[in-house]
Amino acid sequence: MAKNRKTISRSGVVDGFTALKAVRDREARGDPPLSRKQDPAKKPRAKSDGLPGAARTALPTKHRIRCYGCEYDFTVAGRVTNTGCPKCHRTLEAKDHTITKEWREDLKTIGAIHIREGGIIKGGDLFARDIIVEGTIEGGKIYACGRLELHPAAKLDISTIEARDLVICAGGRFASTRKLTFRNIEVGGELNAKLQADGLVKVLAGGLLRGTLKASHFEVEDGAGLKARIQIHGIVADQEKEN
Repeated sequence: MAKNRKTISRSGVVDGFTALKAVRDREARGDPPLSRKQDPAKKPRAKSDGLPGAARTALPTKHRIRCYGCEYDFTVAGRVTNTGCPKCHRTLEAKDHTITKEWREDLKTIGAIHIREGGIIKGGDLFARDIIVEGTIEGGKIYACGRLELHPAAKLDISTIEARDLVICAGGRFASTRKLTFRNIEVGGELNAKLQADGLVKVLAGGLLRGTLKASHFEVEDGAGLKARIQIHGIVADQEKEN
C-alpha cells in the first residue's frame, strides 16, 4: 500500500496522510500551527479602528456660516470656499482680506478679515467668518459669525462688536463696563468684564479673568488666574484665586 500512496499529485493536491504527517512534523519542531486562511506570502493587514476592514479616516472640520445677504445660518464641512446660500441662493465670497490703513467701506466675506497694526476702521460694515484685530476699531458695524480674535495691540470697544466666539490672545488686556455675550470664550491674556456664555469659557495658563461670569461650561488651566463671581448651571461660587 505504501507504494500506492502519492504525496503530491501533478495538480498540486495533498492527500490526507501527507497533510497529517506535515502537521505532526511541525508540532515536533515546535512551529506554530497554520490556519486555513494563513498565507505566508501575504503580509498581515494593518489594524484599523472601527469596523473590520475599515481604514481610519479623519472627519472634515465643520464651519458655521452666516449669509451676509439674508443672515441665514448654515454649516459647511471641510475647506471654506465660495458657496451659495441655501436660502437666498446668493453667492458668498470666501476670500480673506487684510486691512493695513484707514478703512471706511463695506467689506463682506465668509472668509477672514485681518486688521493689522496701522489699520484703523472708521466706518462701513465689516462682515466675516473670523475677524482678527491687531489694529484699531473706531467706527462701523462689525460682525463675526465665527470668532473675534484680539491681539495685544488691538484698540476697540468689545461691546460694539457682535461675534459668536471671543479669543483674547496672550499679552492682551481688555475690559468692558457693558455686558458681553458670546458662545465660547478663551482667555489667554487678561479680561475684565461682565460675561455670559452659552458654550465653554476657558482660561489658559497665564491668562486672568476678572468680573462676573455666567456660563454652561467652565475650564481653568494650571497657571491661570481667576478673580470673578462665577455662576455655572445655577450654582454660584465666589473665586478669589490668582496664580
